[in-house]
Amino acid sequence: MASLLDPLKHLTAARDREQQTVRTIIEAAAQLLTGVLGIVAIATLVAEYGFFLSPEREAIAQVAHVIILYGFVFLIAVRIAASRSPSEFIRSHRVDMILVVLVLFLLLAPGTVTDILYTINPLLTASDVSALYIALTQGFLFSAFIPSTLRASRRLMRRNFHPAALLVGSFAMIVLAGALLLLMPRAATQPLSVLDALFTSTSAVCVTGLTVVDTATQFTPLGHGILLFLIQAGGLGIMTLTTVLGLLIGGSGGLREYATLQTLLGEESIGRIRRTLWTVTLATLAFEAAGALVLYQLLDPAVAGTGSHAVFFAVFHSVSAFCNAGFALTSEGLTHPLLRANATVLATVMILVVVGGIGFPVMSNVGRIVWSRLTRRPFRGHLSLQSKIVLWTTCVLLVVGTVALFMVERGFGQSSTTMGERWLTAAFHSVVARTAGFNTIEVASMSLPGLFVLMVLMWIGGSPGSTAGGVKTTAVAVALLNIRAIVTGADRVEAFRTTVSGASIVRAFSTILLSVAVIATLVFLLLLTDPVSFDGAVFEVISAVGTVGLTTGITPSLSYGGKLVIIAGMFIGRVGVLSFAIAMTGQWQRRRAEYPAENVLVT
Repeated sequence: MASLLDPLKHLTAARDREQQTVRTIIEAAAQLLTGVLGIVAIATLVAEYGFFLSPEREAIAQVAHVIILYGFVFLIAVRIAASRSPSEFIRSHRVDMILVVLVLFLLLAPGTVTDILYTINPLLTASDVSALYIALTQGFLFSAFIPSTLRASRRLMRRNFHPAALLVGSFAMIVLAGALLLLMPRAATQPLSVLDALFTSTSAVCVTGLTVVDTATQFTPLGHGILLFLIQAGGLGIMTLTTVLGLLIGGSGGLREYATLQTLLGEESIGRIRRTLWTVTLATLAFEAAGALVLYQLLDPAVAGTGSHAVFFAVFHSVSAFCNAGFALTSEGLTHPLLRANATVLATVMILVVVGGIGFPVMSNVGRIVWSRLTRRPFRGHLSLQSKIVLWTTCVLLVVGTVALFMVERGFGQSSTTMGERWLTAAFHSVVARTAGFNTIEVASMSLPGLFVLMVLMWIGGSPGSTAGGVKTTAVAVALLNIRAIVTGADRVEAFRTTVSGASIVRAFSTILLSVAVIATLVFLLLLTDPVSFDGAVFEVISAVGTVGLTTGITPSLSYGGKLVIIAGMFIGRVGVLSFAIAMTGQWQRRRAEYPAENVLVT
């Protein structure tokens, strides 16, 4: 009897395999068409908002929006029908289902939508309602393809790519996208060259602040909004943003995805990645919101304007300060008399810069301890060695930098009338030189000793896992601790009664040596491309590699070759010299065999 049923079982299994193959093909085709529709949707939105279209072409774009939305609903229906378990598909794509319902309601019941708008505000005119309806259509058009885009991004992170390669690739992608957006006619008051758009986008994404055009006058409100997005994405990291948004729309990260984020965030435990992600995101938004609120209250309307303009002005500078970007919406930057003389505004900017530069791992570690104390809950953890080194090194650099600048820079007296103002100016530049790039005096007017102090601070930069650049405070601290151990004859490197691992020592010296090599190479190239002084070239390159943004004024006048050199410096500095080297050379495989060890004389 069993032998008679075997052919039937084989036939059923073959039919199931064929059905599964068909489902897989339909699912793949639907995903591909969804991606194509998403690209078309973005293209139509870019054309409508970024270009000056005639009324006829705007009408065509509106019709295209409706067709694309219907296509989105149709493809979701196809994917539900092709899935093995439609109910499971709906549960795992809740956000898509909500969007489908809202899109259908918008498209099939426009009269009801209009009535709702009139109910919300009876004073609306017919043209107002029409404009709001179009805005709703465009909003749903943009939102409809966000979930699929986030899933594609997270699938990429789960591939067998080295984290350094993903980091470099993600930053390169957003730099190019930002440059294309800045080239849109409506983004600038005057047309930008391709190189200037690429330079500005790189500076924003790499949170540097070096500019070749006047940010305040060259860009329209749309352009300023694009810059704000690029600064935020560059400060947090595009992969961090996509993962957090992916968690918001549902689903959990995979092991490989968390392993990649563990390297990017500098988190020791892979089990705490999800908590660290939420801590990083919520802390960033909280500090930026608090900074914007304070700045809104403190800024003079003669500088920030009033109403929505003042709100955007405060938000832009808060994000720019926390992300250590150094972009400002005034032609004079913070050297504007009404900003330079406002001590509370400068203090707010300094706090945002310092907090943004200590690093997300330290922020998470300290935050957990503070939260446990406030809630009186037991906390088994402790202040990590990295947190101790970062906090101590940051404090030492701030104090030493402030005193050094106050002692050597006589130019502070020309812009400050009292001793307190001189100390504030010195403290401000000691803070912002470590990758923020704001300034309250003209850097070109500073003395050579003052510029030297700034260059040292710019080269050191902020801390790992932060929005800051430079070789990082921990690398310098570990290198100095190692030198101390060698000089004192110690057989290991210790700090705060803890032994520093050998791998950390190797990475610290490798980062320092690579940074010096990159800076030397770029200085040489800049001297070849432009007739600039040696000290000016060194300052500009260190500012770029350290993602600082301070300049002696030579950046806007650089040649094409010089601008490309600075672009390369900003990009390498943001992704990290060591990560860039790993991404360019590939990941070395560990050797199974170990060769005999032998000492080499180095002194």
